[in-house]
Amino acid sequence: MADEVGIGAYFNQGRIRIRYKTIKDLGYPEYIHLRLNEEKKYLFIEGCEQDMDAFRIRYAQDQDGKKVTEPSCYINSKKFLEYLADVIGVSADSPSLRFAGRIMPDGTVFIDLNRYMLSNDPRIPRSASASGTSEKE
Repeated sequence: MADEVGIGAYFNQGRIRIRYKTIKDLGYPEYIHLRLNEEKKYLFIEGCEQDMDAFRIRYAQDQDGKKVTEPSCYINSKKFLEYLADVIGVSADSPSLRFAGRIMPDGTVFIDLNRYMLSNDPRIPRSASASGTSEKE
């Protein structure tokens, strides 16, 4: 479970946790797109160039200059989470949910939003300004 592709949706904090393996499998992109298929309730995550729809991933660096996310990163976007809750069919005040995903042959991460688990991850800081936080630019 600790080394799986996926995300956590923290509705009450207005942020999404991108798991470390997800970022690693995407090749440590500087920016990502979160694309929703509303009809099928699928989420796709892909590395991308900077544009108005991209979320920037901020990395710490280890001693060798390698990018690390210690152990994951966060995207602050209450608006996107409200939209996600609406697509999934849950309340925007829902408890935190965890979604597993998989890397596709084209390098995109696929997540079926119809399948989720409740997440009571005690490692999640209560402050929205924790290190590893990403914000939409």
